Amino acid sequence: MKTRKLILLIADGLLLIALILQILLASGDKVKIYELKDQPDEISITSPDESFTLVKEDGHWFVGEKKYPANDDYVENLLDSLKSVKVMDKVAIANNEVTINRYELNEGKNILVQAKKEGKLLRTLNIGKESTAGSQSYITVDEGKDIYLAGGSLTSTFSKNLSYFRSRNVYSLDKEQITSVTINSENGKSWTLSKTGSGDDVSWYTNVADLVIDASKAADWVKGIASINTPVWHDDSDLSGGNKLLTAEISCGSTSTSLEIYEIPAKTEEDKVLYYGFSSASPYQFELATYAVQRFQKNAEDLAE
Repeated sequence: MKTRKLILLIADGLLLIALILQILLASGDKVKIYELKDQPDEISITSPDESFTLVKEDGHWFVGEKKYPANDDYVENLLDSLKSVKVMDKVAIANNEVTINRYELNEGKNILVQAKKEGKLLRTLNIGKESTAGSQSYITVDEGKDIYLAGGSLTSTFSKNLSYFRSRNVYSLDKEQITSVTINSENGKSWTLSKTGSGDDVSWYTNVADLVIDASKAADWVKGIASINTPVWHDDSDLSGGNKLLTAEISCGSTSTSLEIYEIPAKTEEDKVLYYGFSSASPYQFELATYAVQRFQKNAEDLAE
């Protein structure tokens, strides 16, 4: 290869490298990250539909004025979005009503999010409409007037309602600490399963005469009823009537948890049977899925060897 061609190839290579570096540096300049150093203990969300606050107390999150237990995983998703807000292009300045309305950052359209720690305001996000792609949102940050296109669908993340953040757990017991379960059925079949021993030296027995319990079946059944979730809460006890199916009493450690289950039959062929319940573990009425009810509709014979 002639020296002239070699020099030209090297020069072309250097120009290509310089161009790539320039592109990378230019794209990097477009991304700005707003990070939080402190961990919020309060998040307030005001949307066109409702306003509510999430607060952290004694290591747990609660939502709303009644301080319902919150789903910690869902709250963590909010915190992740607040801790690191990535903004790209600056698209406008929120200094007049026309611009503010264009990006739906005005009251009645926007979502206003504020994060605090011990009463001190850490972050304010004013979230407007999504981009046409649907994966980005127009926002302003803190007291700034600059309108940015933010990475991630913040509109979708913070548009969830209070009910979404509420924990679905009615109760959650340590299955290893459960010592007895009593099922009082309205059909007259009532029975008790009890445990003796601990660790590998565990045996199960029942008050039903001449019945030997299978330890594996008993352990699996207890595991299945140790935790109950609800698809829907009913705070004002707006479900009533129907037929009471059973009452369960679960002894776990030094505490006892009760559960009453009711059935509202389907009125038409298109309707579904509705199950609801009450528990000593919660002050609220709740619905139950069919599979959850079926876990309790057992007889001692179902656990026999």
